[in-house]
Amino acid sequence: MDDGYLISESKEYLQECLAKIRTLCDELGITLNEKKTQIVKISHGFTYLKARFFLLPSGKIVKKIYKRSVTKMRQKLKKFKGLQAAGKLKTEDIDISVTCWVAYARKFNAWHTTENMIQLFYRLFPKEVLHV
Repeated sequence: MDDGYLISESKEYLQECLAKIRTLCDELGITLNEKKTQIVKISHGFTYLKARFFLLPSGKIVKKIYKRSVTKMRQKLKKFKGLQAAGKLKTEDIDISVTCWVAYARKFNAWHTTENMIQLFYRLFPKEVLHV
């Protein structure tokens, strides 16, 4: 893994750390991606390990599902429909894939998102039973 985050109350401290990281990267011959390297307020949220994290004014940290994961699963379900119709994919395999994704989505307390995905499954595969 090559991603990292520094969190501090002091923007000046973070700027000092960034300068030291740049120096270390130069010494090691590592190229730092300047487009992805930035100092931002944590209240804007950040993505880490396919999850979005936000700090609320109360100090509570909220973890939300990564929107791209939802989009990719919707696309995958539609592709599965074509593969199943062509006889290249068994319904059991589709069931396993959707069940795993639903379990992943439930870690984020994304009830509406999960229900919408299940409903999409039933619209695409009306005679099937999902084992979630």
